[in-house]
Amino acid sequence: TGTEYNTPAILRIVTTGTTAAKLKSNSGKGTDTELLSSFTGTLTGCTTSPTASISYSIEGNVATLTLPAALTAKSNTTACTITGIPAALTPVNTQNCAVTVEDNTVFQSGTARVSGTTITLLIGTLGNFTAAGTKGASGFTIIYALV
Repeated sequence: TGTEYNTPAILRIVTTGTTAAKLKSNSGKGTDTELLSSFTGTLTGCTTSPTASISYSIEGNVATLTLPAALTAKSNTTACTITGIPAALTPVNTQNCAVTVEDNTVFQSGTARVSGTTITLLIGTLGNFTAAGTKGASGFTIIYALV
């Protein structure tokens, strides 16, 4: 149960008393969009485990995740992941998305590989990070198929 707000012929916004909301097309066409708020992502492979709020939405079978600012820390291993992805955002098949990463304090092209409830960050498409300096993800938005 929630409150409905009708907007002129575009969307009907249904709130549920939490930060989650469901947007429904007044035309009855297309797939509903659910704004499912955010989750706390944790960066691993560092001397600390910094966290950041990652917002997301699902439209049909497509997920959109947004990390609004950099999530970085001092590296102590060549692996780099972001954990804590909700099960609803788990793709059936591994998804690879282009992002900007930081490795040993240098920004470069990288990949965010979404598999299960983890995003593995890579240098380019296959490379590991340096086990020194600052590493992690620059702010990003990734869009991927869930099925």
